[in-house]
Amino acid sequence: MSKPPIFRDSVNKKINERLTDSYTVDQRLHGLLIGKKGRRLKKLTEETGTRIHVERGTDQVMIYGERENIEQAKIAIEKALRQKQRPTHFLSLPIPSVHHQLEAFYSKIDSVDPAAFILPANFHITLGVMSLVDQTEVERAVRYLKEEGSKVVNDKLKGRPLDVKLERLGVMQSNPGLVE
Repeated sequence: MSKPPIFRDSVNKKINERLTDSYTVDQRLHGLLIGKKGRRLKKLTEETGTRIHVERGTDQVMIYGERENIEQAKIAIEKALRQKQRPTHFLSLPIPSVHHQLEAFYSKIDSVDPAAFILPANFHITLGVMSLVDQTEVERAVRYLKEEGSKVVNDKLKGRPLDVKLERLGVMQSNPGLVE
């Protein structure tokens, strides 16, 4: 499996029996890599037995240590960044057949500001969320969904209609206490 485009190996040099390796990480992700007060970077350094230096203003992260530890650091960096990234895209299933029912439902609820409701034309079921960090990843995801998406759905549904049972209303806020 090839590495995501934001992570690329480049130079490695041997210095006093230790290696220096330059690793590319999009500078927009440097804050995630460093963490609050440098805690994540310090943890990665301790866990991998390397010294990691983030080059400000560039996409370069320098990793110093033994070859095996440098490879561990690269894997740990990639994993840490993937875990901490916020979703950037979502996959949804539009539901145009419920427009009239939604409009009727909205009209019956007079205690809520109509601006709080999603437009019936935008009503959908979110199937999943993704963190796609650059155009290459977006294109790869789109290509997969076009080539394989219908196969996966058809395999799961086995020719049956999609039956959805709504169990609860959830809050789309990281801190539910902020919701009025």
